[in-house]
Amino acid sequence: MSNIINYNKQEIEELIFMLTDRKKTALIVGYLENEFVAEEIFKTIIRQLPEYELLHISLPDNEIDSISTYIANNLPDRVLEDEKIKHIIHISGLEEHFYTYKNRKPVASPLPETVNAEHKILFRDIPAILFFSLGTQITIKSQKEAPGFWDLADCYFNFYTSKNILISLAEELYYEDKFDESITKIQEALQISDKFDFGRDYNMYFILACNYVEKKQWDNAIKYYKKALKIKPHSDFIWYNLGISYAGKKNYKQAIKCYKKHIEIKPDDDSAWYNMGNVYCKKKKYKQSIKCYKKAVEIKPDNSRIWYNMGNSFFKQKNYKQAIRCYKKTVETEPDNDRAWNSVGYTYLITGNIQKAKLYFNKAVKINNKDKHVFMNFGHINFSQNKTSKAIEFYQKSLSLFEDKESFFTGMKDDYKYLKQYKVNKKKYFEIINSFKILT
Repeated sequence: MSNIINYNKQEIEELIFMLTDRKKTALIVGYLENEFVAEEIFKTIIRQLPEYELLHISLPDNEIDSISTYIANNLPDRVLEDEKIKHIIHISGLEEHFYTYKNRKPVASPLPETVNAEHKILFRDIPAILFFSLGTQITIKSQKEAPGFWDLADCYFNFYTSKNILISLAEELYYEDKFDESITKIQEALQISDKFDFGRDYNMYFILACNYVEKKQWDNAIKYYKKALKIKPHSDFIWYNLGISYAGKKNYKQAIKCYKKHIEIKPDDDSAWYNMGNVYCKKKKYKQSIKCYKKAVEIKPDNSRIWYNMGNSFFKQKNYKQAIRCYKKTVETEPDNDRAWNSVGYTYLITGNIQKAKLYFNKAVKINNKDKHVFMNFGHINFSQNKTSKAIEFYQKSLSLFEDKESFFTGMKDDYKYLKQYKVNKKKYFEIINSFKILT
């Protein structure tokens, strides 16, 4: 038994069971890699079901108006005259008709949908088993482009014949966010022993690693990115993804090394500079993080995330003037960023400018009236102005919006050091905090 037949034993057995003593017509779709594979599969079926005659129709590359008409016109008269189901018609080449090209761009073709419109003609006038064979790479796309055709089919069979097929399926499943299924296909591919193939094996490890990133299984992601890297050691994309994986694992030292390797290959990638800045920030190395953010923003000056995170690093350095400048650049590039408006206001608040702080908090709350930090900050303003009852209302609103209540209490305690400049009543402030703790 050939590897193709052995590997697809279960699918072949199910197809043979379906065809045994079949008294009605059927439309079957089978996903096959090439004509050689189809030939092997059909030889096995006919060997076990000799009552059937196999006929092959290859649809032409040029446009055709009607699939049913083309099939009927290319069948022997005996097929159309038979009262019993004695023939399996293998129809190949349909994938060539899923798309037409306009201005060198693929555009969905109406032809597959005509099968739906013609199904009564197909089943009434062609007394046979119609088996459409398709390559797996266009499977998901064609299902979206011609849903009527796929709704019509009686059943589907997947004939996996090589690593290429499995990897192709895994890639499709990955882009459909079906990460566990994609991993399973790659694991099946890994069990097939054959000669090393540069491009195919790289894709196999790369797709597997990407799936593990989505599942936040960082050790597995790193393992397979490294395998891909052995095949393509100068792949900037692999170094970048390794950086993400090490950062996810909180191995920041290795993450920085990987981002630097990526930048050596692709120095103008703002995302790599930005990510490296984030890693330095997590290591509390704010000077280095600012250098990275500055490099990133030189490359992409309209990226609000870079400006915002650079503002955070300046804030951590207590360079509040530069922090405000960066936060303001954030809202210039992204006016609906309520976090940035709040951060400008908060920085003004802790530097003694309540009026400007209030102005920016108002802008933030207009964008997002459920921003828990804004309401806490409104509470601070009112408490600083001895408007205790109003402050408590804002604090209660803020607390209600925190899913993690402990984060609210930590924030309140941390903020006291900034409120001291307003000569607030420390005892009363912590009494408010403690009263909320009792209620929660």
